[in-house]
Order: sequence, then structure tokens, then C-alpha cells
Amino acid sequence: MKYDCHQNSKHFVNQLFSYGFYPLIKSPTDVTGITSTLIDNIYTNEIGVHLENGIMVNDISHHLPIFVFVGIQECQK
Repeated sequence: MKYDCHQNSKHFVNQLFSYGFYPLIKSPTDVTGITSTLIDNIYTNEIGVHLENGIMVNDISHHLPIFVFVGIQECQK
């Protein structure tokens, strides 16, 4: 994730970090023959929660779909 190269991106990411949010998606989601860019994001501030996340590879759309599964524990009675 190269956010230091663009001033607005740097400000956006630093603002999120300052509030305790961190990115789950760290690989490019917009890939062409000559460029690749991370433009689809999921941020969280939940540290102790089990999260499964990733990028689905397909040829349906220009952007690769991203996902996150949140592990929620049921209350015990």
C-alpha cells in the first residue's frame, strides 16, 4: 500500500490510523495490463475479533470484489 506518494491519500490514511483503524485489504483491486491500484478498501478498529478477508479474482468487473467475514460469538445462556 503506497499511500505516501499522493498527499490526499496520505492524509486520508493517516487520519484513519489516528483513530485506530487499519486496512484489511492490502493488495491491488484495480488491475489492468499496465497498472495496479488499491482503490477498494475495508478498514476496521476491531482488534480482538476474528476477521477473514480477501479479494476475489474474476473477469466480471473492472474492479476485483473484496470481502470480509466477521466471526461473531453467540452469547452463552
